[in-house]
Amino acid sequence: MHSSPDLGTFKPAESYDTTGQMLRRAFELLGGLILLAAAIAVWQISVMRQRAQLLYDAEQPALAVLMAHNHFQRFQAELQLLSETHDAERFTAKADELRTVFNQDVDRAIAALSGLRQGAERERQFTGLEAIRTMFSSQMNDLMELVRLGDWKVVELRSQSRDPVLSALSESLVRDIDELVAEQKRQELDEIERAGNRAMVTLLSIGFGIFLFAAFLGWRVTRTIGGRLRQLDGAVRALGRGELRQRVEVGGRDEIGRLAQVFNDMSARVSDLYETLQRSEAQFRSLIENVSDFIVVLQADGTIRYASPSFQREAGEGSSVIGHSLLDLVAHEDRTEVEKMLTTVREIEIPGGAETAPIQSEFRIQQRGAGVRTLEVSVTNLL
Repeated sequence: MHSSPDLGTFKPAESYDTTGQMLRRAFELLGGLILLAAAIAVWQISVMRQRAQLLYDAEQPALAVLMAHNHFQRFQAELQLLSETHDAERFTAKADELRTVFNQDVDRAIAALSGLRQGAERERQFTGLEAIRTMFSSQMNDLMELVRLGDWKVVELRSQSRDPVLSALSESLVRDIDELVAEQKRQELDEIERAGNRAMVTLLSIGFGIFLFAAFLGWRVTRTIGGRLRQLDGAVRALGRGELRQRVEVGGRDEIGRLAQVFNDMSARVSDLYETLQRSEAQFRSLIENVSDFIVVLQADGTIRYASPSFQREAGEGSSVIGHSLLDLVAHEDRTEVEKMLTTVREIEIPGGAETAPIQSEFRIQQRGAGVRTLEVSVTNLL
């Protein structure tokens, strides 16, 4: 009778996703951390680029003032030449052009100054540029009025003299703006260095975090997968050693959990089959050992592998005939006949093919106590 498998030791205490899903989620988390590190690195690089742009912008006020200075010098020389021609129309047109270009240069310098950090120094530079614009506008108005009156001598004298606008542009304003720009550049360079240090610390921290997370994932995977596989491996080895009631307490609904359940089921079935086989063997052995007929199992070369107690009581010498050749027990005159019989039996097809009738024979054996007994024998190939 076959009993149902005992799965009482199978405890699905935990539930797991499939191994593939668990590994995929682990790599997704690891990939997310790497993407986060990349995003932070891009952000830090963007910050440093912005600081570099500010560093570039810090130089623009001085460049704008120098450009205004150069434009004013060039136009002043052209006005001086035009004043010698006494051409009012051309002088007026050039003066208007100079006014427009100079105002644009001042506006550009003011816009560039607006990109610097707020402070009293920057406001003072704004005030200085507006004062120069007012001074320049007043000078242009005076020259235009003199041209309208036709007083070219005074126009020539003013054009040849050192202009206060040029003096203001070339001396104190440029010097002050250079000092302001130098301070701004120093601050921006310091900020770029700090941003670089922050980026390095941030990336190192994230890298260390990724390392720790990867180590944790490795430990978790080893514990979740490797540990349960080791339990299964130990159970399989124990089953191979004959411990048929071996069970594993591996839970989960993933592949390993299902494999453990199948193993427990198989182990229970093998155990039940083994017990059934033992009972059948005990019954068969009891039947054989109590039968009066002789039952002998031989190896292919005629060596006795098993002999019923009734045969052992009757034949041979010593305590047991197991391991002895049957020919040693046969009467000398019948040995040739027994050898032929064994050869004929070996040539019979093995069980599973067409059924063949047992071979019948008759020979004598030596009895214990020097007697001889004749046996009628039925032989079948069980190899």
